[in-house]
Amino acid sequence: MVCDATLGQVFFLQRVGGAQSTSWVLSNTVGTGGGGALVDGAAGVAVFSNPHGVTELGDAVYVADTGSNAVRRISAAFIVSTPVVGLHSPMDVAGCEQDTCVFIADTMNNKVKKLDLASGFVSDFAGSGDPGVSDGKWDKAAFFRPAGLAVEGRTVYVVDMLGHTARIICPVDNQASARRTVLPPLSALVS
Repeated sequence: MVCDATLGQVFFLQRVGGAQSTSWVLSNTVGTGGGGALVDGAAGVAVFSNPHGVTELGDAVYVADTGSNAVRRISAAFIVSTPVVGLHSPMDVAGCEQDTCVFIADTMNNKVKKLDLASGFVSDFAGSGDPGVSDGKWDKAAFFRPAGLAVEGRTVYVVDMLGHTARIICPVDNQASARRTVLPPLSALVS
């Protein structure tokens, strides 16, 4: 999957010629390419506004639709819906299979949020909302425009764009209400 922020479309690619092949073909395009107002529906009807990050989880694809201040869901049948609105320029999403959730880089709110797919509930996962670069518990740590996310197990990696750092959010325990600590920038961990 590839997002084209300028065209306002999400492209689905399919490998041809086997697993070792470097050849790909376009298998589907989602979005009208016109930009503008948020519109849900079939692939040729849905409207995206500056889509950026994309992740696949289960049978769906989730897209950070930056210009719409939303997270969009594309089903296996290429139907677009909007499970999350009210963000501020989200730039990336990352799926976590273990917790069946999608993490959201709510970039201009300086937070990482969590969409629980079972309940549809969105919660703050890390970040006080104040711009800056400071470590600490999940609600005390400060980000300065989180823009990129990756998940490995239950550890979330964050590219903090204006903080010029890569950050790590680690769960302290495995309980559902796990406390999270934002660790120092990766450069501080490597000597």
